[in-house]
Amino acid sequence: MPSTLEVAQEFGVVNATAAKAMRHVREQGWTRGEVGLGTFVADPLPISPTEQP
Repeated sequence: MPSTLEVAQEFGVVNATAAKAMRHVREQGWTRGEVGLGTFVADPLPISPTEQP
């Protein structure tokens, strides 16, 4: 995953907004953090509400 600074620059937002968006993605289970390594896409991905039985 890109850094918060990279996300902010790419989308033209301030760092706080990018951090809030990335925190929301993590809270939804789409990413996971590894201390000292970075942020990665979660494996397995969470089940979306439309895929639940």
